[in-house]
Amino acid sequence: MKWNELPPDVAQLSVNDLTPRLGFVDAMRVLGLPAGSPPVVLFRTDAALRVEAHARSRSVELGGLLVGNVFSETANNRVVAIEVCEAVPSEQFDSTSVSLSMSPQVWQEAAAFRKNDLHVVGWYHTHPNLGAFFSGTDRTTQRGFFREAYSLGVVFDPIRNEEAWFIGPEAEPVLRHQIVRT
Repeated sequence: MKWNELPPDVAQLSVNDLTPRLGFVDAMRVLGLPAGSPPVVLFRTDAALRVEAHARSRSVELGGLLVGNVFSETANNRVVAIEVCEAVPSEQFDSTSVSLSMSPQVWQEAAAFRKNDLHVVGWYHTHPNLGAFFSGTDRTTQRGFFREAYSLGVVFDPIRNEEAWFIGPEAEPVLRHQIVRT
């Protein structure tokens, strides 16, 4: 069995756990969403700063994994929020200005966060001066490795200061109002 055929090890947390993490106002914003709304992405400042520093460190494509939590309603298991707490940059990779191949080592580094009850919730990579979009290769990667409904994919263009977020195996766009920087 291949590793990507294994079920994800993410323990989804209850929406009741959101208020202590977010504070009342932001938690009410998330909990007040109508049924069927797409999940909110909670992008922690430390993770955002780590991604930004990594993205600006070289002029080739770079990437890594996003680590955090998934919050769902207990009654129907609907995902209401994905919290990105940390970013794990891939330090071993093959890259050009238009391609990236990350080493499996990044998965081992991300696994160290399990002791803090954090799990891989997605990935990020850069498109230096190409714009922030998901290419055909990016969509294939998302479907093959990040196929859960909560799985995030993020593209940053550090030259143009652009970012684009996608969710789920079909890489549906995440709208700007769905992203809360905390």
